[in-house]
Amino acid sequence: MVTKKQHYYPRSLLKYFADEENKVYVYIRQGKVFRKMTYEKLCASNNTYETNNIVDNILENKFSKYEAKMSGILENIINNVENGILVTSKENQDFIYKFMCLQAIRTDAGRINFMNYLKNPLVFRPRRFPLELEEIKNNEVAIDAFNRIFKVKNNLENLFHLFERPDEMDFYIALTNKNLITSDNPVTGNDDFRQFILPIHPNICIEFLDKNKYQFKEPTLFLTDNKVDFLNKTTINTANYFVISNQPFTEEEQAYITMRFKNPKNIRKPPFFESDDLI
Repeated sequence: MVTKKQHYYPRSLLKYFADEENKVYVYIRQGKVFRKMTYEKLCASNNTYETNNIVDNILENKFSKYEAKMSGILENIINNVENGILVTSKENQDFIYKFMCLQAIRTDAGRINFMNYLKNPLVFRPRRFPLELEEIKNNEVAIDAFNRIFKVKNNLENLFHLFERPDEMDFYIALTNKNLITSDNPVTGNDDFRQFILPIHPNICIEFLDKNKYQFKEPTLFLTDNKVDFLNKTTINTANYFVISNQPFTEEEQAYITMRFKNPKNIRKPPFFESDDLI
């Protein structure tokens, strides 16, 4: 079946933030409104992975294969955490790392950043601040180029294979009793990418941490309240279209979200993008 509505944050991952009615609390940036709505309607657009107005679903189907495996791994992690089992195989850890890399580059902002990297990888430096909507609109050619390149032959599969986890990046499952939020750009790289993080549940996130700076004996971390606040603000900072939560946004979160999108330059100063070693 061919579909025009294509998700850049897989429904099979986003569902873990939904309630029993399959709904989440969301801030819709382009409408400047807070709402509660069905998670399946979020983080999708028509023909997002197509080119030349031809809907062939080639790239969509390629992503789906990785999504299916990732969904199974996350379901196992979440169920095991609830049962007190906190072990994840190295094979699954390595796949999670690769998938996080893929997820980071498949969004609008991610595709633009990745294509800029491909232009000249030797001089490319990661952006200090996220892309804003105007920049995305002005770089639709880069998004189209990504689609054209990675739907051809095994280009996407070969790229996925190249996303090897560096030896220094150790895997952790991080837990909290506080509420973690997510966004249309759910993967974040903090402290100059020494922290590579993906919230997978309102109370669980995956972290790959550089052992040259962060070393822990156990594969499970318990996040401080300050770290949860930092991660949530980082998530808000990197969002382009949606900020998503299982719980109603607090007054503080609503104020921060409104401030961040009313004037994007607000986040281009400390402490919003300083390197952070909060655990």
